[in-house]
Amino acid sequence: MESAEFETFEDLRSRIDALEARLERVERRDGTGGVAGGGDVAVKGQLARMHGNDEVVDENSDTLWALNELKRRIPAPGGVLYTGAVTYGVNLQAQWQWAITRDDVLDVDPNSTAQSLAALAHPLRI
Repeated sequence: MESAEFETFEDLRSRIDALEARLERVERRDGTGGVAGGGDVAVKGQLARMHGNDEVVDENSDTLWALNELKRRIPAPGGVLYTGAVTYGVNLQAQWQWAITRDDVLDVDPNSTAQSLAALAHPLRI
């Protein structure tokens, strides 16, 4: 990254303000699916549940709406849900949903998917 020269303190302040605003947008998106604060609460709630503390997250809140609906539709032993909907460009949309039960996940031979996953994760692709 190249360094910048600033003629005045106001120029420097303006640049810092712009960087702070950009960082705030990135942090707000990070782990939240674009919903400010949502991801943090969901992650903390899941970690608390893994350690046996259900009091951290209100089951009736909208914070874990996808998880709650997954549990309703795929009861214990559970499953995995991957879904999304984005709009990009001018009137271009992508929507997807994929769900699989725990038993189906465990039935997959890891050797059958290893090569595909390795190709997707290759640094040249990313």
